[in-house]
Amino acid sequence: MNYTTSKDYEKLWELVQEGKKVPCLYYDRGIQRAGIAQKCCGTPAPPAGNFCLNKEIFIQCCEADQVEMLLPNAWIKIESDKDFRKIPDQDVNFIKDGKAHAGAIFEGMLTDMYDAVIGATHWMPMPEVPKE
Repeated sequence: MNYTTSKDYEKLWELVQEGKKVPCLYYDRGIQRAGIAQKCCGTPAPPAGNFCLNKEIFIQCCEADQVEMLLPNAWIKIESDKDFRKIPDQDVNFIKDGKAHAGAIFEGMLTDMYDAVIGATHWMPMPEVPKE
């Protein structure tokens, strides 16, 4: 997969505030790890899991952990729905009938709210949604 990374912590804060789950890389005691920036108990949390009561604290935590958002720069072709079994649960965009939709990979399936999606051709991790 092709990814670019970003240290735009203002944008990361906005995405988390919108309820997005954003895949990130960060450092924990000198070891690079992967995690999800998301809301936990209604409070924005960077991928290392700190609870942040405001944007200033959120950005300080991201800077301290050297957080980098993973931003996909290419759609991933769906070869088989079995490929989703290897992917952790996350919010994604997918293309079906030539249009972009928001959904999630949940328990190894591509879903649109509550139902499994059939007939999607490509997917991409959030946060970027293509223009229709």
